[in-house]
Amino acid sequence: MYLLIALPLSLALFVVFHVTSARTRYWVGCAVFFVTPLLTATGWVAVLTGLETNDSLSHFFGISFYSVCLAAIFVRCRDAPTLDFRSFLTTVLNPIYLFTGPLPSGLAPRWSIARLTGTMSRLVAAHREIFIGVFFALILANSLKSLFYLKDSEHAIDILIFGLVFELYVYFNFCGYSMLARALSRSVGLDLPVNFTQPFGASSVVEYWRRWHMSLSGVLRDIFFQPIKQR
Repeated sequence: MYLLIALPLSLALFVVFHVTSARTRYWVGCAVFFVTPLLTATGWVAVLTGLETNDSLSHFFGISFYSVCLAAIFVRCRDAPTLDFRSFLTTVLNPIYLFTGPLPSGLAPRWSIARLTGTMSRLVAAHREIFIGVFFALILANSLKSLFYLKDSEHAIDILIFGLVFELYVYFNFCGYSMLARALSRSVGLDLPVNFTQPFGASSVVEYWRRWHMSLSGVLRDIFFQPIKQR
């Protein structure tokens, strides 16, 4: 189902990129970015997508990360005269983006046999990141789900505990899968940015958000904050 939706959409957007101006590309990127908020507001997808998808709406699996990835490409590459077709498809059809960030900072290099050579050695080199990612996402995050029943409690202490538990759950889930995504991408020669740098060790709220899902913060900066700042 993913390819049935992603491939035609990617091809259509690739054509749109080549027949529009840089300004139009920016607004197309913004429109694509707001696909997920719109689907969330209408109840078509849950607030947390990725692996937390609704079984009855499985065809929207990973739509949040996929749409933001497309938006980032349109906004960041809007001044480029053309896009390399194979690099474009390599980036937007990468199934890793369906699970979690980190979002790409630009177009991925072309796939090649030479790039795939040494995959196993790179996987071994990334064993620490893989181990921590599995521990965070599959053990720590899942263990916290047993406390989600506190969400329905009317006691203030239970609500506070649930808020803390849910914050830790989101962190371990996102950070764990981000580390796995980065390790798997590096194993085939694709470099992705680090997504989390110990946000709970921050000394201020501003520093905390600078360390939290940094690739998404970069997309938000490029799409919204920089254009507003330039005005």
